[in-house]
Amino acid sequence: MELKSTIAEFIPDRIFATTVAYAHRRFEPILRQVKMFVGPNQTAIDVGAWYGPWTHWLARAAASVVTVEANPELADFVRRTALPNVTVVSAAASDEEGTATLWLPVGGKGTEGRASLHGQGDGRSVEVTTMRLDSLDVADVGLIKIDVEGHELQALRGAEGLVRKWRPMLIVEVEDHRAPAADTLSLVDSWGYEGIYLKDGQWQPLADFDLVGHQAAMAEVSKESYLRAIATRASDRYVNTIVFRPLPAHV
Repeated sequence: MELKSTIAEFIPDRIFATTVAYAHRRFEPILRQVKMFVGPNQTAIDVGAWYGPWTHWLARAAASVVTVEANPELADFVRRTALPNVTVVSAAASDEEGTATLWLPVGGKGTEGRASLHGQGDGRSVEVTTMRLDSLDVADVGLIKIDVEGHELQALRGAEGLVRKWRPMLIVEVEDHRAPAADTLSLVDSWGYEGIYLKDGQWQPLADFDLVGHQAAMAEVSKESYLRAIATRASDRYVNTIVFRPLPAHV
């Protein structure tokens, strides 16, 4: 995710965080329905926080939020600007404990959303701690949201214990060009979940949608700037955020 970093550098942190939260709710309409996914007495886990737009709204819907962010600078930012019911963990969610190299893009404030555990040709790198989400000391988990620039499958594998215990709603960014979508969909399906996505304000079954074909056909749209995407009509939006809900009959 990239904003106009030259302008962003001059905006105070709390104002910037709130601005991003409201802008992102337009960019990602699912955020307007966040209370559908987590109850007021439950815990939400936000994995891949960026500047905390999901954390912002989840903190107003859930009893508590655990935010897991790999980029230590962004983790500190969210820690400074979030509500008191938010706990920030500075680590990269993965399928094993250890360390990894996080690649940071060239640019200033607003470009950090493109940081990745998968190597990039430019920018700088930093060593970060990796963790399994299963290691979190949490209870009554109602929602896990994961957006980690192509590392979603590994993050999900590291959350299998939480998923099987609490059967939370899952909101996952699925990008076939970064990692095979079929692998992520197969894993979540094996846990007894069904996928849905938002189209023109209505929830549609993922089973009836060619996600990979759609993403290939709209590859150029996916490269649009953040500000342009905010202004785009919902019907033209590129679909990469999938909601997975547990099937009640699954054992």
